[in-house]
Amino acid sequence: MLLEPQKETIRLSARGRLYKFLVDAMLILIGVSWGYTFLITKYVIIVLPVFLFLGMRFLLAGMILGIPLWIKMRRLFTINDLKQGFFAGILLAFAYSLQTFGILHTNPGTAGMITELTTVLIPLLYFLLTRHPIG
Repeated sequence: MLLEPQKETIRLSARGRLYKFLVDAMLILIGVSWGYTFLITKYVIIVLPVFLFLGMRFLLAGMILGIPLWIKMRRLFTINDLKQGFFAGILLAFAYSLQTFGILHTNPGTAGMITELTTVLIPLLYFLLTRHPIG
């Protein structure tokens, strides 16, 4: 007969329960806002061409995040880092373009589901290619 391990019951304090609730609430809020961006994108690309929308979106993000980061950390980057970042940026631009064209030709829920599948498929593909589990 197999012995089952005893489950330890962890009692959280009031502060711990509040913290857990806030963490769960933030995860839900992030998930809802992430999903809502697919709906917003669908309506925006009906009016604007896809590449104009993506260009405006990432130019704004680059100005808000990139300029202060570059000013603060430019001495930490090497030429090799910049080359690798440029290559990663090209791949990311290609992926965002495909995703946004997909949203244009299907509904936002389907596009979100396909995008979320990468969360499951990437670790699986990594394991199949390298035979090393992630973690």
